[in-house]
Amino acid sequence: GDALFSSSAVEEIVLPASLSHIEEGSLYWGDAEITVHPDNPYFTCENGFLIDTRTGTLLYAGASAPDGAIPAVKRIGSRALDNQQLPADLVLPEGVEELSGAAFYVTQVRSVTLPESLTAIGHYGFQNCTSLPELHLPDGVRSLGYRVFNGCVKLAAVNYPLSWTECPSEHPGWSSANDYRGSIFVGCTQLTRLKVPEGVASIPDYALRDSGGLREVIL
Repeated sequence: GDALFSSSAVEEIVLPASLSHIEEGSLYWGDAEITVHPDNPYFTCENGFLIDTRTGTLLYAGASAPDGAIPAVKRIGSRALDNQQLPADLVLPEGVEELSGAAFYVTQVRSVTLPESLTAIGHYGFQNCTSLPELHLPDGVRSLGYRVFNGCVKLAAVNYPLSWTECPSEHPGWSSANDYRGSIFVGCTQLTRLKVPEGVASIPDYALRDSGGLREVIL
């Protein structure tokens, strides 16, 4: 289920050896410590972070996570880093290829260092990160989901990644799918200027829709 332990007083979650599936986002807005039975072949804990070993996906940041480095994984799962006790300055390790939807949703991060291996950020990836003033996106980022920076009211500086070609829809099967595409910088009132680097052939459809703060786009 979704948000199983949200705002609860649970202090410890113990995963049995038989558990084989955890839905992404099911543990968000919790800060309990989490342990995995040593005979469980599917999940492990490292530095307080829960990881699906089959996909290399980080699923949850537990109570002890603020004291440890984010481990080497391939994906950051949906709402995996919303533990409000995490450090305000985060470094994601090389090897991370994808930030899933709402990975940093409503966190108080002030700075995030993204790895050069990153290629995709999902829908609402940094939504309502209201303390984030700037961000460098690696040039290998090809895909930015719907409203990635929605509500990042202090975001004043962000670069245009050289490889950016895709704005996937949040609801691709809907007849109104294009209504849920792009709008990357909606609510970013401090972001007034964006420079498109030389070599970019086209800007993805709907990418800059609803960018009310932008006053200048340099091509």
